[in-house]
Amino acid sequence: MSDRTPWTREEFEQVLRDKEELYHIRHPLHVKMHSGEMNKEQIQGWVANRFY
Repeated sequence: MSDRTPWTREEFEQVLRDKEELYHIRHPLHVKMHSGEMNKEQIQGWVANRFY
């Protein structure tokens, strides 16, 4: 049996925050889309591809 002590509150928070970069909202395409850097045709292309 391994001796694993629970994380502190700060360690737990950091483990969760480290996973944030894996979320789709951090993908460069989503960042551009939500910051207004994509034009109408680019958005329409994304929609067509997404729901194809």
